[in-house]
Amino acid sequence: MKRLVCLLTVILILLSVSLTAIKYDPSQMTDNEKMTKKLVSEKIKNLQKSGVKKVILINCTGEFLAEKTVAPGAWEGKDMTYYKKQEATRTTKLDFNQEYCVELVSQVKDKVVDMFTNAGIEVLPDEAWQSHPVYQQMVKHMEEYDEDKGTKSGMFSQTVTTRTIKVPAYGLRLVPDGLISAFKYTVLDTQQKGKILEDTGAQAFVRVYTYVGYGAKWTPFLRTFDIFIDSGLKKYNAGKDKFTYSITATDNLSMQDIIEYRSGVLGGKYIDTDQYSKAVLDMIDYMLGLYEPILQKNTALYLKE
Repeated sequence: MKRLVCLLTVILILLSVSLTAIKYDPSQMTDNEKMTKKLVSEKIKNLQKSGVKKVILINCTGEFLAEKTVAPGAWEGKDMTYYKKQEATRTTKLDFNQEYCVELVSQVKDKVVDMFTNAGIEVLPDEAWQSHPVYQQMVKHMEEYDEDKGTKSGMFSQTVTTRTIKVPAYGLRLVPDGLISAFKYTVLDTQQKGKILEDTGAQAFVRVYTYVGYGAKWTPFLRTFDIFIDSGLKKYNAGKDKFTYSITATDNLSMQDIIEYRSGVLGGKYIDTDQYSKAVLDMIDYMLGLYEPILQKNTALYLKE
């Protein structure tokens, strides 16, 4: 019996453990070296090997938590005095549309472009590569935006259903989810996309993904802000004057913890979109302030040669 009680206690403790977000407070986050170690996961070792001086920002995606419904867990009941009694099912919702999200992600894209430019790496404008025949084939299978629902449930935990809005920056598209379109896109992505680099003189593709959620008091949090740099172009003869291409190396600058904004973004009963945009972009700016010195340090090793 004691072993059973101990086992149940351990299970409850494990289920109650959650990742505690770091409160975003510029006045308290002045030690960049310390915060970089805490917040940043980075692997930047292929830029020099691949001679990366010019890149194509091919994907820039933002995913936003738009709605969250919380219901009591399957085993939650009035007689479970050892488990915190939960309120009835409740739903919270941020009322913004896809166009608002696209505008916000586009600002993130501009900031990422500035970071690469400051590090001495040219980012080709969209019009310099989007007319390429391979990309024109790829974009046929891509999506403009995506709405997703996911459910998490458990014996002791609450049942949480979320709705997110996933959008690209202006002029870009999303990697497809549909089975057939995803297969056709993947073939082009893995075998032919490299020809875009060959024909434009770029050495790498850049992909950006960010996820923004909100907490119990309508405080936005930044859970993910990943920048991937795909380089190491290889070309293979497939016979009869046909070639396939592969990208052999991926570097990244990523978050390994969550940062939560210092205040909520409600204006009365409704979300203040200006406050929300400021919160998201402030957190993005902070992370870019940690990423940029890492990128500059690595590009300085070879760009001045």
